[in-house]
Amino acid sequence: MALLICYAIYTGWTYDYTTSLESLIVKEALVLSHSILYIILYNILNRDNQRLAKIINSKVMYDRETTHEMRHPLNIIYGLCEALVHPKCDADTREKLIPLIHKSSELLRAYLEYALQFPKFDDEEKIAQDLKSFNLHECLENIILILTKRDYAIDIKLELSLDNEVPHTIYSNRTVIIQIVMNQLSNGIKFSKNRFDSVKLHAKTNNDILILTVEDQGKGINKVMIDRIFDPFVTTSNPHQECSGIGLSLTKKHVKRLGGTIKVDSALDIGTTFIITLPLKNDEIK
Repeated sequence: MALLICYAIYTGWTYDYTTSLESLIVKEALVLSHSILYIILYNILNRDNQRLAKIINSKVMYDRETTHEMRHPLNIIYGLCEALVHPKCDADTREKLIPLIHKSSELLRAYLEYALQFPKFDDEEKIAQDLKSFNLHECLENIILILTKRDYAIDIKLELSLDNEVPHTIYSNRTVIIQIVMNQLSNGIKFSKNRFDSVKLHAKTNNDILILTVEDQGKGINKVMIDRIFDPFVTTSNPHQECSGIGLSLTKKHVKRLGGTIKVDSALDIGTTFIITLPLKNDEIK
């Protein structure tokens, strides 16, 4: 600006004109500085708003996922209690149902403890915080037993088969594995075509990989929907087609948390098979 004023004096501009020019330049400089300040503040606010929106979306998704996952054990407990007070429920059946209610309550408590870690840890840290040895055979058998007994009038048959090489005790996140298996079996039951269909759970290993297969005899999934069924809140317009919205999205997220994969094979009017692979390290197989 000083050079501009000197040039103005040298070329014969009057003092008043030079002073006016200086005043104009000062005003423009202030406007420019205000504009720069505005841009800086706008970028800061925009960044903070995006960060806040991400946190809010994360909290909303957490609430939806937690509600969905709590529904399973709560529905099971409710169904077992309904069976307990059913007129056809005899003393022997009651003795069998009470331990199942207790197991279902333990499952609900375990999930709540896992879910409450959300404010403290990210997904990987939450998984690492709850790794422990547990009996896989007993875990899968209890899931089948609980789901079979939750509805006193259920006619759909749940079948469990485990290959001989499947280890009894593994080192993993028991709560997450229960959620994965229970989600898939519940979907198979929900979308079965007939009351007398069967839903099969098969477990085997291939080297250090645990392979869980859930097969049902439902209506099947349309090819158009196959690539989208793991997206959150995706449902089909046909209530008889196999698509459970957030459930499958959660299953995929749980599988990914454990470092595994999930694939689906489906045919209309025949059924659907979900294949889940979970890594087992050599020093983690007991």
